[in-house]
Amino acid sequence: MLNKNGGRPLHENEAMRIFYDVLLGMKVIQTSKIMHRDLKPENVFIDNNLFKIADFGFCSEYKPG
Repeated sequence: MLNKNGGRPLHENEAMRIFYDVLLGMKVIQTSKIMHRDLKPENVFIDNNLFKIADFGFCSEYKPG
């Protein structure tokens, strides 16, 4: 998405929307007791104008100490 934007920074509203989508995804992951362990921009995808967390190859069940 940044490459398509010519490397220019996102507008604040767009950045907040992406952040919100990722936080909602993290909430679902956390309430499901899953640790992603590899969250990075490359693992956030756009699907129908929604930002979704992907690549759960390194995830594990969260077991608090």
